[in-house]
Amino acid sequence: MVQEGFKVCPYCAEEIRTAAVICRFCKSPQPGVDASQLPPPPAPGEPPKSHEPTEAERRLQEQVDKLKKFIPAKVMQRLTEGFSDAIEEGERRNITVMFVDLVGFTALSETLDPEDLAEFMERCYAAMTAVIERYDGTIDKFIGDAVMALFGAPVAHEDDPERAVRSALEIREAIRQLGQKAGLDLDTTAGINSGEVVVKSFGDERRADYSALGDAVNLASRLQGKAGRGEVYVSKAVWQRTRSIFEWRELEAFTVKNKALPVKAYIAERAAQRFAKEVQLRERVEMVDFVGRQTELNTLLGNWNTAQRGKRRVVHIEAEAGVGKSRLVFEFFRAAAKGGQPPRSYTGRCLSFGEHMAYLPVVEMVKDFARITEQDGAAEMRAKVAGTVGRLVRGAGKTFRGDQAQITAAIEFLLALSQTTNPLMKLEPKERQRVLFDAISSLVGLVAAEGPFILVLEDLHWADAASLELIDHLLASGRRDLPLLLLVLARPSLDHRFPAPEDFTKVTLFELDEEQSGELLRRLCHLDELPPVLEKNILSKTEGNPFYVEEIVLSLQEQGLLRREGGRWALAGDVRKLQIPETVQGVILARLDRLAVQVRRVLQCASVIGHLFRYRVLEQVSEVKQRLETLLTELVDVEFIFEKSTLPELIYLFKHVVTQEVTYSTLLKKRRAAFHGRVAEAIEVIYEDRLEEHTELLAHHWHIAENLPKARHFLWLAGQKCQRMYANEAAIDHYTKLLDVLDRSEMDESERLRLQVDTHTELGRVFNVTGDYPAGAENFTRAMDLAAAETALAGQRALASMNLGNMQRLMGDNRAAAKTLGLALKLFTDLGDAQRVRACRQALGVVHQTEGDYDTALKHFQEYLRALSVEGMDLHRAYLGHSNVGIVQMLRGDLRAAAKHLGEALAIAEEQSDRRAMAEAHHNLSLIAIRQGRYDEAKSRCIEAYRLSHQIGYARVMLTADITMSEVYNFTGEWNAAIEHCRRAVDFAAEHRHAEVLCVARGNWARALLNRGDAAEAIAMAEQALREGKQFRDQTAQLNALLVLVDANIAKGRALAALRAAREAVKLVEASADGDFRAQVLRSLAEALAAAGETSDVGKHLRDALRAAEAKGDPRDIAWVQASRATLLRGDGAQREALQAAKKLARRLGDPLLLDRLALAN
Repeated sequence: MVQEGFKVCPYCAEEIRTAAVICRFCKSPQPGVDASQLPPPPAPGEPPKSHEPTEAERRLQEQVDKLKKFIPAKVMQRLTEGFSDAIEEGERRNITVMFVDLVGFTALSETLDPEDLAEFMERCYAAMTAVIERYDGTIDKFIGDAVMALFGAPVAHEDDPERAVRSALEIREAIRQLGQKAGLDLDTTAGINSGEVVVKSFGDERRADYSALGDAVNLASRLQGKAGRGEVYVSKAVWQRTRSIFEWRELEAFTVKNKALPVKAYIAERAAQRFAKEVQLRERVEMVDFVGRQTELNTLLGNWNTAQRGKRRVVHIEAEAGVGKSRLVFEFFRAAAKGGQPPRSYTGRCLSFGEHMAYLPVVEMVKDFARITEQDGAAEMRAKVAGTVGRLVRGAGKTFRGDQAQITAAIEFLLALSQTTNPLMKLEPKERQRVLFDAISSLVGLVAAEGPFILVLEDLHWADAASLELIDHLLASGRRDLPLLLLVLARPSLDHRFPAPEDFTKVTLFELDEEQSGELLRRLCHLDELPPVLEKNILSKTEGNPFYVEEIVLSLQEQGLLRREGGRWALAGDVRKLQIPETVQGVILARLDRLAVQVRRVLQCASVIGHLFRYRVLEQVSEVKQRLETLLTELVDVEFIFEKSTLPELIYLFKHVVTQEVTYSTLLKKRRAAFHGRVAEAIEVIYEDRLEEHTELLAHHWHIAENLPKARHFLWLAGQKCQRMYANEAAIDHYTKLLDVLDRSEMDESERLRLQVDTHTELGRVFNVTGDYPAGAENFTRAMDLAAAETALAGQRALASMNLGNMQRLMGDNRAAAKTLGLALKLFTDLGDAQRVRACRQALGVVHQTEGDYDTALKHFQEYLRALSVEGMDLHRAYLGHSNVGIVQMLRGDLRAAAKHLGEALAIAEEQSDRRAMAEAHHNLSLIAIRQGRYDEAKSRCIEAYRLSHQIGYARVMLTADITMSEVYNFTGEWNAAIEHCRRAVDFAAEHRHAEVLCVARGNWARALLNRGDAAEAIAMAEQALREGKQFRDQTAQLNALLVLVDANIAKGRALAALRAAREAVKLVEASADGDFRAQVLRSLAEALAAAGETSDVGKHLRDALRAAEAKGDPRDIAWVQASRATLLRGDGAQREALQAAKKLARRLGDPLLLDRLALAN
C-alpha cells in the first residue's frame, strides 16, 4: 500500500513523493514532465526496466555527485523533487537552530602542524555531520571550529526540537571520544532555540548558500556563547517541547546582546534514564487512549505518594504477557510527572535466557545509578563508579556510616572489573556475598538520600536466584524510611515470596472485559463503530489481551483491510470472511510472513541478540550491511521494534517480548546456531576490554552455536565468575553444561580428562557452599576416580580427595573423612606440595578433634605449626596454627597450654592489626574463661569480640559471640539475659542469611527456657532446633537440641520421650566417633533410663561417661557426671565420693544449677 503523498516510480518501483519530477533512486524523469521523451512504462507483471543513462546524463550525474559535498543532502533532495522555486524564493518556517562550538580548539591549533590540524578537524567535521544527518538535520555551515545546523528545514518533523537536543548531546560525546583517542582535552558548547525564520538560498548565480535568517538564529548563537564547557543551553521554547524527554538544570534568567528582556534558559544534562518500556511507548507515533486500569493506576500513584513521604513501598505488578504491565507503568510515569518532569527512576531488567547470568538486573540497576554506558571501557567504568559513590557519600555528609572504599570495591566486583584482584576475593564466599549485599543496600540508601526515586525491575520471572536473594536482602535488611518505590514487573510464573509484607502491594492485571476490549479495538481502528461480525470475531479470539488486539489491528492495516483515506480511516474489502489466528503468536507469525525476506532476516537476527539490541552489534551480525538502517526503519514503521535511544548509541527494543520470542522460534536450529555464533563474535570484538563482564552471555551464545571449543572456554569462565560472586545455582548450570560439552567434544583425551576432573571438583565446591553435601561428595568422588586413570593428574586427585574428606566431615562421617584425608595427605606428600600438606593436616586435626581423639588432633596441628617454622613463618597461617592447637588443648583440659597458644594467636592478630583475627581470638579465649569458671572475663572477651566484628561486619563472630554469651548466662543463672542474646543471634542470623547457625542459637535458647522452668516452651524450641540441625547436617546443633529434649521431657514426666531423644543422641555420637559430646550424651542416657525405671545399665553408662569426661578433661562435664552419679547411684559405695568431687567442682565453677542439684542430693 502506497502511503499518502507518495507514488510509485514506474521505472524502479520505489516510492517517491507525488510532486517529484525526477526519481531520487533511478534518476528517471517522471511521467508528465515530457511524455514524448519517456520510455514506455512496464507492462503489468513485467519487472521494472532499468534506465540506461546517456553520456550527457552520466557527465551531469558526476557533477551532481561532486556538488553533494557542498549542498546539504536534504536541500539536494528538495531540488531534485521539484522544490527549487521555494528554495530560491524562500519561505517562513518554524524551525530549531543549533550552534555547536569546539572547546580546546585554540590550544589545539597552537600545538599541531597546520596539515595535521586540518586532518584532525576533518574527523571532527565528519563526526558532527554524521550525527546531524542521523537526526535529519541540515548543516547550514561550518564556521571555523563551530557548526550551525537546522532542524525543520527544508524538511520538517514534529519532534525537531528533540532531534536538535539529541544531536548536541551526541556530538559532545563524539568529540570527547575523538579527543581521548588523540590524547587531547576536547569538549563542546552548544546553544539551541526554536522560532520563526526565513529559509532560502542566499547569494547570486556565482555562489549561493541555503541558510536561515531571523531572531531565532541569533538567540541560538547567543545561548551557545553563554554555555560553559560540555553544556547544552536551550531556550524556553525548546525546553517546553522536550521537558519530559531529557534531564534538565534550570538557570536564572540572564541578559544577552540585542535583547531588551532577560532570557530564560535550561541546560540539557542527558536523555532521561527511565523505565525502558516507557521510552518505546512514548516514541510511538500514535498512542491510543488508556482503557481501563484506573484502579490499578491509582494504586501505583498512592504508593508513590507514600514513598515520597519517606516510607518505602514495593508494588509487584503481575500479569501474563501482553495484558498491559508496560502500558500501566508508562501511564503511571506520565501521571506522576510534576511540571512535565518525570519522577527520578532507574531500571534493572532480566533476559529470557538470564536465569544463569549472575545478578543481571542488579548490574543493570547499578549501571543506571552510575550512568555507565556500553560505550565505556573498563577505565571509564571504574572512574564512574568511584565518582558516583564519592558524590553520593559527600551528599550524605555525616549521616553516612559505611566504608566508602568497600562499597566501591563491591560495586567493581559486581560489574566484573578485574574480579580476581578485587579486595573482596580475600573473603570467604559467604562473607563476600554479605559484603556485596550490604554494599548494594548502602548504595540504594545513598541514592535515596538525594530524594524520592523509583526503581523498576522488569521481567523478574527470568531473574537468577542470586538476584532474587539480593532483592530479598534489600527488603529484609534495608531501611524502611527510604523515599523509594520499588516496582517489580513479572509474569505469574515468578514463584517467589518477597519479605517485608508490610511494605508490599500486589497488583494483578487481568484481561480487559468485553466492553473495555471493544472500546480499545475501536480506538485502535480510529472508528466509532465496527461491523458487529468483525468485532465479535476479534474479541472472541483475543479474550481481552490488549497486545493481541493491537497486533490484529496492525495485521488489518498491512493486509489493506484498514486504510486511511482522505485523513480518515475506513475498512476496505470483505472483512466478514477474515480468518483471525487463534493466538497472538499466530498473528505475529502471519505478520512476519508479510515482511520482505531481507527485512525478516534482520528481525530474526535481532531476536537472537535479545529483547534489547544495539545497532553496532546487529551491524556485525547481520547479513545485510548497506541497507541495515533502512530495513530497521521499516521495522520501526510497522511496529515490530522501537528505537529506545540514540545516545550514547543507537539501541532498539522489540515492541513486546512475545514478538521477540515468536521471531526467534521461526529460526531453524542450524541458522539459529549460526546467528548465535556471529553474536558471540561481535561481543568479543566490540567489548574486547570488558569480556569478563560478558562471560555468561558469551557462554550462552557459543553453547547454542555448538562451537564446542569456545563453549568450553566460556562455560568454564562463567562458572568461575558465578562461583566468585556466590551465584551458586548459575555456577552449577554452567559447570553442568560444560560436562555435557566435554562429553561431545572431539579433543585430546588427556585434556578432556583433565577438564572433567577440574569441572567435577568445582561442582563439588559449589555444592559444598549450598549445603548439598551428597551432591558435592558425588562430584568429588567422580573427580577422584577420573584422576586415578592418569599419573599426571595426581595433583587433581589429591585435591579432590582433600575436598571430599572435608565434605565427609561436614556430613558427620568422621571415620570416612579421616581415611580420605589420609589419602590426600599421602598424595600431597609424594607430590612435595607443602602448602596442601599443611591444609590436610589442619583438616585431619579438625576431624580427630571432632572424634574426641584430641591427642591425634594435637599431633596434626603441631605438625602444621612445625612445618610453618621450617618454611618461614607466615603470620596468618601461624595465627591459624596457634588457634587450632589452643582449641584442642582446651578440649583436652590443658587450659594453661590452651591459654598460651590462644594468647599467641591474639598477639599475632594484634601485630597485624587484623580485626577479624582479633575477634576470633577473643572469642576463643572466652571459651577458656568459661571452662575455668571466670565468667566475668568470658563476658568481657565476648563483648570485645562482638565490638571488633561489628566494626568490620564480620557476621560469623558476631553470631558466635552472642551464642557464647547465652551459654555464659545459662551457667550463671541469668536465664532472661541468655534468652535475649539467643533472640538477638536468631534475628541477626535470619537477617544476614546465616541459617546454618539458627539451630545452634535456638538450642541454647531452649536450654535457657528449660533452666528458667519453661519446659514446654523448651521442648518446642529444641524440636525446631533439631529439625534445622538435620536440615544443615549440623551434628553439634542436633546433639545440643537432643540433650535439651532429654532434660525437658524428664522435667515434664515424659520418660519415654526423653529416652528416645537420648538413644538418638547416642546413635549420632557412635556413628561419628564424636568425643566432644560423648560424656554428656552417656550421662543423659543414664538420666533417661533412670526416669523410665530401667536402672540396670545406669551405673555402666555413668562409668563410661566419667571415663569420657576425664579423657576430654572438661571440668564441667566431669562435675555433671559426678552429680548424676551422686543422685542416681544411691546406696552405691561410690556415691559419697562422687558427691564430694561434684561439690568441689561446682563451687569452683560457680554453676547455680549444679549446686541446686547437689543440694537435693544431700
